[in-house]
Amino acid sequence: QITEPGYYEDGKFGIRLETIVTVVEKNLPRNFDGPYLGLEPVTFVPFEPKLICAELLSTKQKNWLNNYNALVRDKIGAELHERDNTEAYEWMMARTGPVVVTKPCKLLAGSSAASVNTPRTSFLTNYVLIPVTILLMNLISF
Repeated sequence: QITEPGYYEDGKFGIRLETIVTVVEKNLPRNFDGPYLGLEPVTFVPFEPKLICAELLSTKQKNWLNNYNALVRDKIGAELHERDNTEAYEWMMARTGPVVVTKPCKLLAGSSAASVNTPRTSFLTNYVLIPVTILLMNLISF
């Protein structure tokens, strides 16, 4: 299975976040008439942090992304160390640090999360990049 949330402008551009996932049985506190199924990633590629506005993510979404980043570091980091690929390891580590809100999002052209709907913010950022990233996080954590 592949999750491919994306947005496309005909003849102009497209953005797609693609993750290969597998269907797994989920162990839930209340199974009722279960079992229930969910998705888990198979590929572990970092999301570009410059395209994520952490101040717009919920605590649950930040936790999911931090857990995903830790998995990327564990699984991919070990392989890169084994192959002695320092350059790739450093690239991966730079993109998988903890998600924290330290300053207003650069993507929002000087605005803060409180003023996301002002004319100063771009359509691409507010209506494409951020929602697509959040959608992907929700799909994978289901």
